[in-house]
Amino acid sequence: MHISPGKFLEEHAPILLLQAFLMLLLDGFLLAVGTVWEAVMYIDIFWLITVIIIYMLKFHALRRRCGSLWDIYDALDEKYLFTEVAGKPKTQLEEMYFELNRGAGKAMLDALEVARAQNLAYKEYIESWIHEVKTPITAAGLICKNNPGEAPAAILTELSKIDLLVEQALYYARSGSVEKDYFITYFPIGEAVIPAMQNYRGLILASKITLDIHGLEDQVYSDKKWVTFILQQLISNAIKYAPPQQGCIRIYTQKESGGTWLFVEDNGCGISAADLPRIYEKGFTGSCRSPKKSTGMGLYLAQKLCQKLELTLNVKSQPGGGTTASIGFPAGTVHQNF
Repeated sequence: MHISPGKFLEEHAPILLLQAFLMLLLDGFLLAVGTVWEAVMYIDIFWLITVIIIYMLKFHALRRRCGSLWDIYDALDEKYLFTEVAGKPKTQLEEMYFELNRGAGKAMLDALEVARAQNLAYKEYIESWIHEVKTPITAAGLICKNNPGEAPAAILTELSKIDLLVEQALYYARSGSVEKDYFITYFPIGEAVIPAMQNYRGLILASKITLDIHGLEDQVYSDKKWVTFILQQLISNAIKYAPPQQGCIRIYTQKESGGTWLFVEDNGCGISAADLPRIYEKGFTGSCRSPKKSTGMGLYLAQKLCQKLELTLNVKSQPGGGTTASIGFPAGTVHQNF
């Protein structure tokens, strides 16, 4: 923080004006009692030099103290510990500010601890509720499968959508602590792609979407479960916006020197240039995408999880030209990349 000389003089203006008034008062008194003008002038010069030296020293001390405190603050990772490591206060005003800051910091930490506990309790409740609600969804699906027909098939499709949305909520609840829930292995990409596709089997058949899948034997390092979920979000978008009866989804890999890329390509409505920079925002659905068809959470979660797993997610698209989403898996070993 820059210490301004002008601000310093402004803060001390009342005292400086009082000094000037007293000096003039003394001059008048000395001249009234017959003191020669030269002697009065010497006294004024001595007084003025003394005041200038005192305030220059005060300004230098203030600037040095502020610089020292800012250096300590900038070096701290946990800024709230500043008052604990800043050393002994130099003045009573500093001491009061330090005590107020300590009290405010403690109040903030107490409030954060309460909020953290509430958030953890809510997260645990949501996870428990999701696991519980999946049971009747699965049971309803089995009933539909055991009683084939047009209506049960339609119900089964809707149950599949519900199940996927419930799973999305579960992964969202866990997305803040991926590092506590991942297991990195070396696996063929197909082992993540196939389960992701199977979850959408009913929707793909109902929408009569053509699939072109190849090159899934390439192996990568990552967490298979989380990669499957990321792929589900990309495939879900491809299905939602595929043209009726003419949809086509291509899934393939491409090896490069820096690693392996997995592509999910569709021939859907595409994304406008204005919307493309915002597709990873939570809740963003885009101008050409109906809010009834999208929650705006899929790409947000996919991007967030890719960052946690140190993967790269890219999306290229243009209106009417389809969308291509790609996941980059870096080359190397578990220890190098994770």
